[in-house]
Amino acid sequence: MSQQPPYRPQYDAQPQQWQQVPAYYQEQQTKKPRTMSKEVKIALITTVGTLLVAIVSGVFALMNRPSPGPPSIVTVNHTPTDKGTTNIGTINVVFNQAIPQPTTTPDNTSVPTSTDVQNPYAQDMQALQFNASLQDNTNPQVKWEESDTTGNTGRSICGFQSRYYHAYATDPKNDSYTSCLAQQSNFADFTYEVQMTIVEGQAGGVFFRSQDSQNSQFSYMFLIKPDGYCALYVVLNSASGPDFKGLVGGTIKRFNTGLQQTNTIAIVVRGSQIDIYVNQIGIARVTDSTYSQGGMGVIGWINSDVVFSNAKLWTV
Repeated sequence: MSQQPPYRPQYDAQPQQWQQVPAYYQEQQTKKPRTMSKEVKIALITTVGTLLVAIVSGVFALMNRPSPGPPSIVTVNHTPTDKGTTNIGTINVVFNQAIPQPTTTPDNTSVPTSTDVQNPYAQDMQALQFNASLQDNTNPQVKWEESDTTGNTGRSICGFQSRYYHAYATDPKNDSYTSCLAQQSNFADFTYEVQMTIVEGQAGGVFFRSQDSQNSQFSYMFLIKPDGYCALYVVLNSASGPDFKGLVGGTIKRFNTGLQQTNTIAIVVRGSQIDIYVNQIGIARVTDSTYSQGGMGVIGWINSDVVFSNAKLWTV
């Protein structure tokens, strides 16, 4: 069998000539990587910064989100006054209304409580002026406001339903509340006690020594939220309307928290001294001489339904 001679390359043949590399490829091989223009950098930094701000704001909002019901806290201007014992200045708003958050916190020890008697303010219950179950408006000693008003700011109701007295406020603009007056009430020194249940909403409370015969403007006002935060204010008259000056505020230690929980509020007033009790526990003592006497009643805060029962008042 014949064999083919081994393959031998033809070295004498002319090698294939490669085409010359284009100049722009040569530049790419030798030149440093291209950098972003100044405009691109600015746009990128702006975008990243915006995203970071949004993320941080979202995290902060989640961390500081209030419990269901209470709205965001904002700041309002307060006109200082020489009356009272606390000059707060610029203060915060709670309850979604121009209401300041006082800087003085009740410590539950300001008002001495007695272990000798069941009721710590029994010594301030001298001459009973009225004892109203608030199941209806038939009590001969006091008549409570009954009204149902619907306007541009929502609906405001003071009235009896299901054997309770309701202070009810609905307001889509979040700038109005309902105050219900014990009509023809006008007291100076007294002990005022009432049971309160926040059925739904943000807060409820009482007012006293009101200078307005129609509502709670220009009075002392004590409010409690479902989580136990409470505050006492003196409502002043100003050119722009009621000005809420915070006297004392903080969270109550012994409180039935949550909606549809009943708590007993008691206010004892002697001259310029105001003692506050919740569930027969003294929580604060305040000295303020802005108002010396006036009317009293109950409050349903913005978008709240608050019911009251067993209202009593003694003069001291």
